[in-house]
Parts: sequence; C-alpha cells; structure tokens
Amino acid sequence: MLRSISVARNLRNLSLLHHNLRNVEINRATVVNYSGIRCHPSVERNDVSLSFSRAIHFTTTRFYDSHEDIDKSLLRLDQEIRRTGRVARQEIDELLQDIRDTKKATSNQSLMMIRCCGELVPSETAENRTKLVNEVWKTMQNLNVPFDISHYNALLRVYLENEEKFNPTEFLQELSSKGLEPNRVTYQRLIARYCQEGDIEGATTILQHMKDKQLPINEHAFNSLVEGHAKAGDMESAEGMIPVMRQAGLEPNDDTFVTLMCGYARKGDMDNVNRIVRECGEGDVILIDKDFMSVIYTLVANGHEHLVDSVIPLLTKRTGFNQDATNLVLRMLKEMSKVVWNEEVQPSGNFFLQQLVRTSPSEEIVKFSKLMMEEGVHSHALSKACDIALQAKEFDKAFDLLEAYKESGAPIRQHFFWPVFAGSKSEKNVYNGLKSMKYLEVPPSMETLRDYVIPAIFRVSKGSPDQILERLGSHTGIPLVVLVPAVMQSLLSAKNVEPAIQFAQKYRLRFSNPQLRRAVADVYFRDRNEKTFVQIIGTASLDGEDRAREAVGLMVMDILERCRDKAEFILPIFKELLKCGIGLSNSGAELIQNNLGDELTPELANVITQLTSSDLSPKLEMYAPTRNQPQQLEEKSVAELEKMHEEALKNGKPTRGLKKALLFAYCRKRDLDKAQSLRQELAADGFIFPVGLQALLLDLYSNSNMIEEARAMYTTLKASLDSPVDDIKILHYAGLLASNDLIDECVNVLETTPRDESRKPSGGHQQIAAWKILNSCAEKGQVENTSKLFQVLQARNLMHVNNVTLGPLVKSYIVKDDMEGALTEFERCVRDHHATPWKQDLFCKFINAEDTDRLQKIIDLSTSLHGEVNTMYDLVFAFIQCGKLRQAKKILETPGLRSRNDKIELTCQKYLEENRIGELENLIKITTDLVHLDRHTMYFYLLQAYCKANDADKALSVWTSLQEENIQPTTELLSFLADFLRKNNLPIPFAPPAQDEEDVPLTESSRRFISGRGKKSELGDEATLPRTTNPLVKKFRQSIEINDIDVALQMKQRLDGSDSSEKLGLQDLSLLVEKMARAERLGEATKLTEEMFDRGQHPYPRVLRFLLGRLASAGEADVLDRLEKKLTPELKRQSMFNTRLCVAYTNAGKGREYFQEHIKKTVDGLQLSGGDDSSQSVPLAGATYVLIRHEDLLSEYEQCAKQAEEKENYVLTNSLWNYHLIKKDFEKAKEVWNGKLKSQPRVMFRSVMVEAKVKQDLDIANELASHIGQATGDMSSATRAAASGCLLDVLCMKGMANEAFAHLEKSLKQGLSLTEYHRETLLAVQLEMQKVNKKFPYEIPPPRQPRGRRQPVEASDSDSD
Repeated sequence: MLRSISVARNLRNLSLLHHNLRNVEINRATVVNYSGIRCHPSVERNDVSLSFSRAIHFTTTRFYDSHEDIDKSLLRLDQEIRRTGRVARQEIDELLQDIRDTKKATSNQSLMMIRCCGELVPSETAENRTKLVNEVWKTMQNLNVPFDISHYNALLRVYLENEEKFNPTEFLQELSSKGLEPNRVTYQRLIARYCQEGDIEGATTILQHMKDKQLPINEHAFNSLVEGHAKAGDMESAEGMIPVMRQAGLEPNDDTFVTLMCGYARKGDMDNVNRIVRECGEGDVILIDKDFMSVIYTLVANGHEHLVDSVIPLLTKRTGFNQDATNLVLRMLKEMSKVVWNEEVQPSGNFFLQQLVRTSPSEEIVKFSKLMMEEGVHSHALSKACDIALQAKEFDKAFDLLEAYKESGAPIRQHFFWPVFAGSKSEKNVYNGLKSMKYLEVPPSMETLRDYVIPAIFRVSKGSPDQILERLGSHTGIPLVVLVPAVMQSLLSAKNVEPAIQFAQKYRLRFSNPQLRRAVADVYFRDRNEKTFVQIIGTASLDGEDRAREAVGLMVMDILERCRDKAEFILPIFKELLKCGIGLSNSGAELIQNNLGDELTPELANVITQLTSSDLSPKLEMYAPTRNQPQQLEEKSVAELEKMHEEALKNGKPTRGLKKALLFAYCRKRDLDKAQSLRQELAADGFIFPVGLQALLLDLYSNSNMIEEARAMYTTLKASLDSPVDDIKILHYAGLLASNDLIDECVNVLETTPRDESRKPSGGHQQIAAWKILNSCAEKGQVENTSKLFQVLQARNLMHVNNVTLGPLVKSYIVKDDMEGALTEFERCVRDHHATPWKQDLFCKFINAEDTDRLQKIIDLSTSLHGEVNTMYDLVFAFIQCGKLRQAKKILETPGLRSRNDKIELTCQKYLEENRIGELENLIKITTDLVHLDRHTMYFYLLQAYCKANDADKALSVWTSLQEENIQPTTELLSFLADFLRKNNLPIPFAPPAQDEEDVPLTESSRRFISGRGKKSELGDEATLPRTTNPLVKKFRQSIEINDIDVALQMKQRLDGSDSSEKLGLQDLSLLVEKMARAERLGEATKLTEEMFDRGQHPYPRVLRFLLGRLASAGEADVLDRLEKKLTPELKRQSMFNTRLCVAYTNAGKGREYFQEHIKKTVDGLQLSGGDDSSQSVPLAGATYVLIRHEDLLSEYEQCAKQAEEKENYVLTNSLWNYHLIKKDFEKAKEVWNGKLKSQPRVMFRSVMVEAKVKQDLDIANELASHIGQATGDMSSATRAAASGCLLDVLCMKGMANEAFAHLEKSLKQGLSLTEYHRETLLAVQLEMQKVNKKFPYEIPPPRQPRGRRQPVEASDSDSD
C-alpha cells in the first residue's frame, strides 16, 4: 500500500495509481499523511510534552494579544494556500476555536475562514466541508461579525465547490432581507449553481437579471453555460457557446476549453478531448498541468480510469506540479474510497480535573493527577491540570503544578510562563513569575522579556520606565545593554512616544539593533509623524555626529524596505532631518539612492545632496536640553547670529567675525539675496574672503544659475587655491556650464581644477551631480559632448561608473535616433563596465520597430550579465509597454521560469507612480492563470492607481475582481478602499476594518541567516603582511584597513605603472579581492582574479572560495564557467568549485540544466569504486540545493542515486538524506540512512545543520544527532561532534540549559571529548548554565591553534557560504 501511495504522491504513473487504489485499504495513517495534519499517528496523543506545550500555546493566545495572533495564523494559512493550494482541517478547527475563545473576529478574518471550507481542504469529503462552513458561518453570526456581499459570494463559491444543493431564489431573498445588493460575482455564481445541475433555464433567468441591471457578462458566465450544457449532455450546444462568446466580444479562455474537455471526459470521449487540445495548441491557448488534472479527475470520477493513460503524456510538470498532483490524489482518495475515521477515545476526567483545580489545594491536585495517570484514566492529567490552572489564572497553583510536572521528568519551557505575565494583575504577580522561573531553572529569554514581562509591568505598574528598569535589572540580573532596547520597544509599541524619547535621551540607543529599528519604524508607519521619528533618531547624535549619520542611514533603509510609496514616506523625514541639522553619511546616501532607483525625483536628489553636506551639524539642544557648553558661532542659527549682529552694532562692538559667520550661514541656507548683500558689504570693508567661503559662494551661484558671478568666483578661487576644493562644488559649477552649452569650458574646469587624486567619489550626492552634467548633453542628442564629459569625469575619478552614469551615453544616441550607435554603445557598456544602461528603452525601440535581430542582441547581452530569468521578466515588461500582450504572456508561461514577485512589485510601483494604468491592467490580465504570482499585490497597486485617478467605479471593481478570483483581500487594501470611498462620500459595501486592526503583510522581504560571534578576514593569519617603506603600498594597506576600495584600486594602478621594484604581493591582492567581493563589486573582483591567474598567481584559496560563493549567490554561472578553465584540480577541490557552480546555475534559473548536464552525466561516467575524486565531482551541497529548489526532480534524483550506489558512490544518496531531513520527512530520511549510508565512513550534512540553526528547529537537530549516533561505519569523531554540537547549539538558542548539559554529558560518556567540539558551542552551554545559576564543571579547551590549511571536516566541508 505504501508503494502505491508513494506513486500517487509523485504522480509518476497515474494509470497505475487508479488501478492500485481501487483495491487498496485506506487506513488512518494514509489519510493523516495526505491531509497535512501535523501530528503523525506514530506520535501518541498522551505524549505529555507535546500535549502540554500545545495547551500552553493556546492559553497564551487567549491571554496575550490573541487578535494579533489570529491574524498571524490566518496569514500563515494564506501563505500555505498560495504555496500548496490546500490547508489542513485541523488548522481551521484550531483557528475557529481561538476565535470562539476570544469572542471576537473581524470581517476580513471571517472571510478568510469561509474561503477555507471548500476545495482548499481536499482531505475532507464535500459533506464535511459543507458542515464546516455552516459551523463557521454560525459562529461568525453569533459574534455579530458584519457580513457584506463578499462573504455571501465566498459562501456561494464554497457551496459550488462542495456541490451543495441550495435554492438560488431563496439565496437572493435572504440577501434582500439583509439589505445587501447582489453584484456581478453573485449572479455569476448563481448561474454556475444552475449549470451544475444542467438547468439552463434557471441560468438564463439569472442572466436576464444581470442584463436588466446592466451588469457586465464576462467569460465566467459563459464558461458556466458551457458546463451547464455539458452537464445536460448537450455537447453540441456547449461548443456552440464559443461563437456566441466571440459575438459578444469575448475571447474563449483556457477555462472555456477545459470545461469542454471535462464535458467530453465525463462521457469517456477522448477523441474530442484530444481534438480540443490540438485546437488550443493551434490557437495559442496555453493549457497547464492543473487543467489536464481536472480532466483526469473527471475521468476517474465517472468510471473511465482506463483512459487516464492517454492524458498522462500531456503533463509537462511545470512549476507547482507537485502540489497540484498531491491535491488531485487527495480528491481521488475521497472519490474512490470511503475513509472510516477510527478516532481514538479522548482521555476522560477533564471535568473532574476542572473541579479539582477550582476547589482543592495544590497537593490534592497533584495527588489525584498522578493517580489518574498511573491508572490510565488520563495519560496527561498533570499537564491538563496545569493548563486549567493557567486558564483560570490560579497562578500559585499553576507554579506548584509546574514544579510537580518538572519532577515527573518533563521539560519546562519558556512559553509555559507567558500566560502568567499576560494575565498578571499586579507587579507582584510578574515578579513572582520571574522568581518561579528562576526556581524552576528556566531563566527568561529576550523574547519572554520583550513580549511578555516588560509589557505586563508597564500595564500594571505606576512606576517610571527608569524605576521599572532598575527593578527589572535587580530581579533578573540582566545587564542594561540588553534591557534598554527591550524597554524602548515596549514603550513604542504601547504608543508612549514622549516617555520613549525621554528614555532614549537618558540611556542612549544603539540603532544597530534591527528589532529596535523596526519598532521605531513602526511608530512612523503608524503615526506618520516625522518630527517624532527624527527626534528619536536624533538621540544618536549625543554620541557624535557620525553616529547620528549612521543611524539615519540604517533607519531610512529600513523604511524603504517596508513601504511602497517610497518618496512619499521618506521626503518628510529628510526635510525634518535638515531642520534639525542631522546629516546622512555618503555610504548611506548611496545605498538609499540605489534603493530608490527610478523613484529618485529631483526634489529627493536635492535633499539628499544637502543631507550629505559636511556643513550640517546636529542641534544637540533638541536632544539634550540640559547641555550648558558655550556654542561656537558656526553652531548658531541664522536668527541667533542676526540678533547678535544687531546687538553688536547697537553696542559699538566689532562685527566682522559675526558678518563672516552670517555669510557662511546664508550660503548654507542658500539665501541668495542676503548673501549677495553681505558679500558686497564685506568686500567694501576690504575683507579678504577665505578659500572655504569662496567655495561656498561658488556653490551658491552655481545652484542659483548665475553663470557670470559663478565664473568670476571660480577664477578668484582657483587663483588662491592652496589645497584641493570639495569635488561636489566643482561638479555643480561644471553642471552649470554644461547646461548652458559651454562644453569646452566645462571640460577645462573638470580637467584643470586641482583635486586630491586619491579621493574617491563621495556617494549619492556626487553621483547625482555627475549625472546631471552628462544628462544635460544627452537630452540634446550631443553624442560627442556626452562621451567627452564622461571620459573626463571617469579619468578624474569624479564619479562611480554604473547604470546611472552610463545611461546618458546610450540616451544621447536614442535622442539622435541613431539606434545602431545606441546598440554599439550598450554593448560596450556591457563588455567594459558590466552594466546595462537604458536596456528597457532599447527593448521597446526594437520591439516597436520589429527589429528581431537587434532585440535578440540586447537579450543575449542582458542574459550574460543578469541571467535568463531577470532578462525574461524585463522583456515581459517591455512587451507590455509596447502593447504586445500575447508575446508577454507566452514568456510568463515558459516552463521552468521562476516567479519573481519582487520584480513584478517594483514594476507595479513604477506603473503607479508614472500613472501607467493601462500597462498595470494589462499585467494583471496576462497573469490571470499564473497561480505562482502574487496577484493580490498587483490588484492593490491597481486600486491605488484608480484612487489616484479618482475613479470610484473602477476602484470598487478591484474589490469585485478579488471576489471573482477568490483572492483574500488584506486589511490594508480594504482600509485603503474604505478611506477613498469615505472621502468621496460614497457608500462602503463592506465592513471597513477597525482603526486599531493591524494588517500583517502578505509578503515578507526579510531573510534570516546565521550570524557568527565575530568576523575576521578570509585570509586568517595569512593576512599578516610584510613591512614596507613604499608610501603607495602603505596608502594601499591603509585604504584596505578602512574599506576604502576605490583608493586602494587607485594605489594599485599607480604601483602597476611605476618603476618601483616593490609591487603589491599575493597577500595584498588577495585582501583586495576579498574586500571587493564583500562590497558586492563582483565584476572588479573577478577581473582582478583573472589578471592574477594570467600572471601565474591566484588569490588565497579561502578568498577564492569566498569570491566564488558570492558569484554563485548572484547566479553568475557564466562567470564561473569562464573561471573554471583557469583552476587546477587542486584549486577546484579547495574552493569547492563544483558546489559553487551548482548554486550559480540554480540561482540563475538553470537548475534543471545543471542536473542534466553535470550531475546526471557525472553519474553516468562514474567508474566502480570511484573514490574520493569521483565524489568531489558530484557536489553534495549543490545537489541538495538543486533538489530543494527543484523538487520535481526528486524521482530522477532517486534514480541517479541508485545508479551511483551501484558504482559505490553515495554522494547523491547523502544529498537525498539531507533533503528529507530539511523537509522534516523523517520517515523517508531514516529509510535512506538505514540503507547504505549509515555504514559509510564519511557523511556530510552541513546544510542540515544550517537549517536547524537558522530555524532553531529542535526536531531536525535531534534527528540529525540520532542518525549520526547510530552510524556503523568508521566515522570520525569530528563528524560525530559536529552533529552533537548542532543539537547543543539549538538547545542553547532556545534557552534549554539543562537539556543541553545533559546531552553534552551523554556524548562525553559515549566517547566524544571536549576538544572535538567547537569552543563557541561549549562557551554557549557554559553561558546558559550560568543563567540558571549552575556551574559548568568542565574546563573549556583553549582556542585551537591556527593551521596552514583547514582540514576537511565532513559536517562543514560541503555547503556553500
């Protein structure tokens, strides 16, 4: 039977599946396996730890912010539906119970619950699903949840999916009685109801209603009529609907043809099914696997299993195939067998325990609970009693029961105490909870403190944050550096902004803490108060101006990562920062500029320019009002200086110093009139203007477009220069000349103005200034001038060369209508600079000109840099822009094309900002059937576009379309639409979300990773450089030390061109490669590496491996192919090249290609007893990575693994074992392990360790340690220690000190020694022991001595970085 189920699950041979399943006995284990229920039958219901953990989880939900938890659970459910197309019944039951417990649900939550009761639960029968939806509906009505037409439409869809019989007329009457107006979707689904029964007459009646109400009749209504005729057995009329559709101006879609195919399949007429498939192919109608699975299901449901074989070859196994196949199997299981659920009897005695807890002392409760467990009446009575006590807020009894629970040998977890803090009514209760945690040896984790303890104290205490912090520190012993951000986050979450600002001024915040930054950003998103936001950030200036600039960069980047209308969100912040004198670092400005991309408006660019000015300084009095230091004149405001000047004049005091300070202030504020007047006054007084003031005046005139004054000031400045002037001021002057067509003068200024040649371009401000110079010529089609200025700017190192600054070079040819020149220039940019400027415009030009040769050239060039996937999506957007929708859709339907929702969202955002509504509508139109794309986000942008255009009818049509496609709208979308309708005094046809409802975004852009306790150079001790007396080498090394890569490259260039005998050594060059790779300057790092190979050198192996890892992550498969030719076999082994190449192919969307061309061919060529060399050619980590990214290759992997095993190579078997452990399919993992793997001397599993640590997954870590502990081969102790250490690390992360120490002792008794563990792991165990006031009884070995070359360790030698 298990073999049959395995076949079904992979859908390798559906014809066998049906014959086997006909006679198979479907038992509970099988159904549990398919239904997605989290508790496997092998886990007994009386598992005390599991039961209690789950009980506490729900108790916590009820006591602490349950509404938010329900939102998060529904978000998780929605994501699971998007990923798999199904949801487990148990999840719905649990959520429904949570809603009943909280006695509260929102309109949107109820809509999601209703949606989940149809085909999304394929493991349930239609009857059970109908009962479930009725139960949900009744619950929501009892809670007085406001229902709108979207809820009734969702109910209709569920009834249709469950084939529930109901009377459409009665349904319409109920709507009328509720005062609800049916919309287009309502009538469409009522038509579908009649058509399900083959009742064309009833459907026609509803159609007439729609016509009377002038509602549009679209493809959905016609498709229902096709089904109605087919159900009535009239296939001729069904096919006759197609010309009727075309007469109505509607083109039949894939759903139309699938409905026809299913109609013929119902009769077993495969000739007509195949005919329709051929017609679809000829008519460019794309049919996907899910469509053919509908045909398969129809055949099976109507007793035509023998015909399934003819449909199997039509399956293409595209993206999402596995999940669709699983859902098909689940539906067929319901169709072909009646499943009998032999539910286990629930433990008896719950009522007795409730009464016992309510009326008896702790001793009696413990006594009777143990007795019930011993006699088998209730296998987890003690945990149930604890749960009851916590729910009843009988905390003293709960603590006694927890102590007894621990004495029984069960582990105590952090979350057991969360209900205590969430339900505390006094500060004493909170501290009693902390004391109990200490007594039970469970020290509070940061999560417990931040989310439960501190909010509870704030809720019940009347003390100030300072007092609370002091008391909390004394009770927990946790240092202030940990408690301060936790307290700050709690203050902000509770909307106590003013106390939070005062708290920040006193204790100083470190904005490097990402959770703290998120809390501050949340305040801004919630209140949109830039003054408060800047005031909080400004506290960083108390530690110095650099600290403030760094904090601004971090915070603004966090804002940008989380918002859609970026300019709208950050412009008020930037303006407020200027008012407060808080600047932005150059590196931060560059990051922000790159993030903004095309959204960088001229206004934003100018503000960023001002923020990066060194003239800005924070007004510290705003953040520390008690500062008494005397201010320098430069620190005073214009108003203060003007007042001082008036008083000095009145009192007859000298005013020259004040006038100078005032002129500086006027120039910085760009107050031209006052600056001019004061300058003339000072000049008449014989004042000698210092160089710094001359430079400021030059910048003022340049920005004010006063060319004569600027020229005169530049001449004066150049004559008196004794040191280089600020580059940005010269660029502004050059820009003024270029914009006035004074190109020769502009070039002369750029070439001859003295500057420090070692100075690198200083970020976003300077980039914008350089771009403006180039763009002024490009807009006029001045190709030669643009090129000449570019060469000068590049030669003088006045800008970074990237897409922004290269753009005007291509643009100048396009403006001139020289497309051949534009293509040649684009090709040069790709070849020389690894950039693709103005690519989208070139795409569109060649598409509109139908110039396929040049278009293909652009595609090839783009693919060489950005990979096929990125290029294909860019081409899609170009086709949409040109109105070529069929071509765009064909690309998106390409088999194997990865979904790039992030790229689509950026494009939607661009459409919105540029009011390109038609293109946004077309993007939504061509992605209708592509379920792997995030259509909700597209619709939300379309809604914003309609609201921006003030088109209420179209805005409401988005809400209707979401119902039509059964897409769950987020609270954010509904709130946005409700606000728009409210502002326009229009009725809102749904219940608007409450103001305090928080919406959890549907997509998350955060990535998690394992962070080390400290970082050092990839060179390790090899980075100890020899002494030098050469000033250029010294300057190079200083630049490397401070990460100034541009200066380092300049020094290298000067050294290469000098006659000095001392050049940069291998260590210097390796460090430079490493720094460039870390800075994501991969093109330059690769170029330098290739130059080193050409000279017979290469970077140190560790640096080379690091560079290859970065290239692999970026999907640079072609670059790695090029480098492969230069690597020796030994270097390939040291740098784990095969693994890197595999990851690169996969990230470039070429995973299947890599499997066919590398892994499969390697296995085919293996010789018997291939040994280590053969193993190295099949990269384990890469193989695992490809398999995780392409699960549809699983069956082919298994075949290859068996083939390799026959030749005594177990790398792919090892990979399969890793894969099943990561996927938590422990049964399958065990089966693979117990084959031939456990007897092997070398097993690799670093990817499993990474998964366990990143997700703090105790199950994976336990299973890994268990498997390695059972190994029968001659496995090294280092490997065993690595697996054991992984479990120790996860236990320590979860604060489980006692369990970690117990496991360590057990491993030592089994023969491992402390020296075989990583020292960091042992230190972590020691730290956790100290937290629970226990001594670590062992002496931790000293750090290992560095070795010349790292020895291979099975656990850590197999994955890419």
